[in-house]
Amino acid sequence: ILNRLDGGDTEASAENALEKDAMVVKQLVNCFLFPLVERSRVKEQLRLEEKRFVHAAYKPFSETVEDVSCQLNAVQTVLSTDEEEEEPSS
Repeated sequence: ILNRLDGGDTEASAENALEKDAMVVKQLVNCFLFPLVERSRVKEQLRLEEKRFVHAAYKPFSETVEDVSCQLNAVQTVLSTDEEEEEPSS
């Protein structure tokens, strides 16, 4: 009878140890893995937002550069036309 009781205690101890191990694993996952996944998710959100802002800023910038380029070409055309008109009279 004592052997049976000891065996039952051993099984209960083993189950208790497994439960403790499972609890430790659960705590480690909560402490390390979940925060890591959350940080990765936040980084990805920030990257996407930054990409959106870069694209939003790029369009007006490129339009401004194009406008300035057209104006510069117009000024160069006027200047070259003025120079051509001045040459024959010299």
